[in-house]
Amino acid sequence: MKPVCIKNGWVVLPNAVVKADIYLQEGKINRISVIGDGAVSADTESASFDANHQLIDTSDTSFNANHQMIDAREKNFKADHQIIDDRDAYFNVNHSMTDAAGKTRDAKHSILSTASNDENFTVIDARGRYVLPGLVDIHNDAIEKEVQPRPNTLFPLEMSLLEFERKLPLHGITTMYHSLSLGVGLSLRGDHLLTEMVELINRYRAKRSIIRNRIHLRYEISHLKGLHIVSQYIEENKIDYLSFMDHSPGQGQYRKEGSFERYVMKNQGMELTEAQALVVDLMERRKQIDWEQLRQLGHQALQQGISLASHDDDSSQRVDIFKSYGISVNEFPINLETAQYATEQGLAVCIGAPNIVRGVSHDQNLRAIDAIASGAASIICSDYHSSSLLQSVFKLADEKIAALPAAVRMATLHPAQACGIEDEVGSIELGKAADLIIVQRYKGHPWVTHTLVGGKTVYTADTHYQAD
Repeated sequence: MKPVCIKNGWVVLPNAVVKADIYLQEGKINRISVIGDGAVSADTESASFDANHQLIDTSDTSFNANHQMIDAREKNFKADHQIIDDRDAYFNVNHSMTDAAGKTRDAKHSILSTASNDENFTVIDARGRYVLPGLVDIHNDAIEKEVQPRPNTLFPLEMSLLEFERKLPLHGITTMYHSLSLGVGLSLRGDHLLTEMVELINRYRAKRSIIRNRIHLRYEISHLKGLHIVSQYIEENKIDYLSFMDHSPGQGQYRKEGSFERYVMKNQGMELTEAQALVVDLMERRKQIDWEQLRQLGHQALQQGISLASHDDDSSQRVDIFKSYGISVNEFPINLETAQYATEQGLAVCIGAPNIVRGVSHDQNLRAIDAIASGAASIICSDYHSSSLLQSVFKLADEKIAALPAAVRMATLHPAQACGIEDEVGSIELGKAADLIIVQRYKGHPWVTHTLVGGKTVYTADTHYQAD
């Protein structure tokens, strides 16, 4: 594969936006060359600037008069183009990198360097556009709608997977945790459809892929017969992320009377009597949950390196219960108090991009923007609407709810960290996979012109006609 150079882009690093060229080789980020004097800049609608026209990410980064960037949490950038990572690595003046274990990488892996000969590179001109890390989406159940777009209308699973995957790069998503529900009445009907899809994705990603396909298994804890399926998939390494759901009526998402019945009637085309019978059965099965067995299931997943999440928690008590099972992510807390408590307990709180874009929860629960503004959310997922993820990032920046680098981290680095893949993807850093997207804006609307996965362009787009 020929090396690639992305030139003249506004590159969104973990804590800054710089105008730079990015060099990709063997599927990795090989070099980042800042253009000109290394001054930092960005879209004035989504960032703050000091008198020297330097970008200030007020959440965790500051800039001094000597054009040095200081990240109070983890990194220092010095004027002589050294980068010091206080945690585990540093770059010296000879442009070699030495990590904490004493391993030295070759001089060609400098982060801030002068321009080099581009003749041997495939050049992508990103002038006037942003270059972001590929989005990491840890919760998106839209593939289920690809299979069953209307009640009782099923399409072939393989067709659904292939067609759904093709849509993701145009939304900037390069790592997708396909979210599949194992439970009765809430998603694809029948365990056989769930198991067939899990097996299909595993077979498919072993042979080819456009993006990085992973599996997020959403286990409805009252689905007692499904417990052995979850345990088997954990043991066989067929899932990558596991969440515990409790959609029983009277609490969480369905705390309002009749809300569960209305949902399954609309989503699954059930009659009222059928939905009511499902509720009776669900509540009876919930009484039979073996909570200690559930705890053991959580620890089994952790031993296999699978991250755990809870879902729709509505109280600190619920957070405490699932935290004892080993969760590190709290998905879609129902109210701000629960989100704040989960954050205080060291959990990563995940909220939905559609909620941010629309400005309101579709179930009239917690407004995602309120959680972010109060520091009670750190991850954004697309939930059920893939195109919302990139939109939400730029909305947060445009409305000054978060600086652009901080907003981008919520859809890239933070979800990667939550799932333990941050050493591979999630940020534009040397040695990481070259999963990148180039974003242009049209009337404020961000749209992806290029998506690269492992340094290979998997999607491009351009306008057919544009008036002067």
